[in-house]
Amino acid sequence: MPGDGTPDLNAATRGLTFYSLAEAAVDPMVLVDGADRVVWANAAFLSLFGGDMDAFIGTPLEECLTSAAERGAVHGVLADIAAASGATATPVLHLATEANGERIMEVTAVHIASDSGALHMITLRDVTEATRTREALAESEERFALAMKSSGNALWDWRLPSNELYLSPQWKAQLGYEDDELESSFEAFASLLHPDDREETVT
Repeated sequence: MPGDGTPDLNAATRGLTFYSLAEAAVDPMVLVDGADRVVWANAAFLSLFGGDMDAFIGTPLEECLTSAAERGAVHGVLADIAAASGATATPVLHLATEANGERIMEVTAVHIASDSGALHMITLRDVTEATRTREALAESEERFALAMKSSGNALWDWRLPSNELYLSPQWKAQLGYEDDELESSFEAFASLLHPDDREETVT
């Protein structure tokens, strides 16, 4: 507020600051009007969809998207924004772009009130690599679990810094326990030790 040491920014200055920050953003961002027509887009958005500003201005956002599923999901976000006048996010979308192929994007939209009517700032966050990494890790873990189960080998893992202990179902089965009958913890492991071995093992 003026007089308290903070800058006194008028509406024009705030607008310029907002657009400057949005233009420099790594995430693709696009501003659409109440009819979902593109009003402005940052460089990252133009790069993602392979076009220039003149080609997008006034174009319905759905024409930037290639499938009915994509269009429906994005319009669902806009409908939620219009109803709540707030911010929301959709699950990730699979967008097919000419410039970058298929990308997995998280879409967030924010309602912006302006003198010229309602606007929506839409941000696309590329989560392609993170999603594929998680999927690959899940597949790897599933393959490892299947391999361990089929081989009958028992597995235990003791993380010394945190004192966390993992005991596989096969490890428990070798001692005659079902998986849910024995907790995977160091305390449970220690309770199974013979008294003559306990002190030497846990110290």
